[in-house]
Order: sequence, then structure tokens, then C-alpha cells
Amino acid sequence: MTSKTINFFESNDDLNILTLGSKYLTLGCFDIALTRNQNIFIKLPEKEYESQDECQTDIDYVIGYLADEGFLPKAKNKKKVKVWVYN
Repeated sequence: MTSKTINFFESNDDLNILTLGSKYLTLGCFDIALTRNQNIFIKLPEKEYESQDECQTDIDYVIGYLADEGFLPKAKNKKKVKVWVYN
């Protein structure tokens, strides 16, 4: 029997409505909702970051990965994408 992991944005009723129609992804310990307009919602893992720079590095990695893998064509074309981060 396989169990489906529920993404943070799918499990929270208010955020599920906000991100309705999104692609829900999990990248390592990050839950991600990617909207049709290529806006990104990222749920940070429940860990203590030692600095703001460490946190920003992880967020930049996630965004870079999504752009490199073709999830964010707008970012590849040097256009802005909106990012919301939840902790």
C-alpha cells in the first residue's frame, strides 16, 4: 500500500483556496505551490535557521531549481516571479 504525502498548501483550507489550481510539489523538505501565473508559495521546513542568509540561500536554491527544471519560464526570460514564504 502506498501513502500519499499531503503538501502543506493542500492540507491548510485557507491556503488551499488561495493556491487553488496550483501544481503542488515537494522538494526535499520544502512544500511548494506553483500557481498558473508562476507565483511561488514555499513552506520552509520546521528547523531553526542560524541566520537570515542561511534561510535566503535555501529559498534561492528552491527557486533556482524550479527555474532550471522548467517550472518557471518567466524566470528564465528574466521576468519577475512573486514568491511567498511561510514558516
